[in-house]
Amino acid sequence: VIARHLLLRGHEPTVYLAADPTGITGDAAVMFAPLERLGIPVRPLRTAEQLATAAGEWSSCDVIVDALLGTGFAGQVRSPLAELIAAVNALQGPTLVAVDVPSGLDCDTGSPGGVAVRANYTVTFVAEKIGFALPEARPYVGQVVVADIGVPPKRVTSDEQ
Repeated sequence: VIARHLLLRGHEPTVYLAADPTGITGDAAVMFAPLERLGIPVRPLRTAEQLATAAGEWSSCDVIVDALLGTGFAGQVRSPLAELIAAVNALQGPTLVAVDVPSGLDCDTGSPGGVAVRANYTVTFVAEKIGFALPEARPYVGQVVVADIGVPPKRVTSDEQ
């Protein structure tokens, strides 16, 4: 979805896919399907060689969008995602923007799962996640922006976050 919106605004996005595309189902499959028709490159990111190539390309990017792991993440980041996150964190130059929560960060406890994306910005939805306020989360979330996705404010209480 983000790649499509960037394309519509005159940018040239590339999607790096760390999953097997044949395993994409449901809403994700619906959103993934138009990429090829729109000419948005989708590059596989499943081997060490692909990661090394991608990291070289990322160093010349203005922005890297992290949408690898979401709010359901807990525990430890395992290989090969741990290596991917380490490669992103090693970049010098691109602005790192996390979608909803930096990959590898437990949004409830604020603790990294061994490794987590160190975002410059985290664009989160509805309300800031509980764990973002904890000291251990600060190096990972960067500046937090809460995006409105149409949830009425009266539906968001401290008990529901």
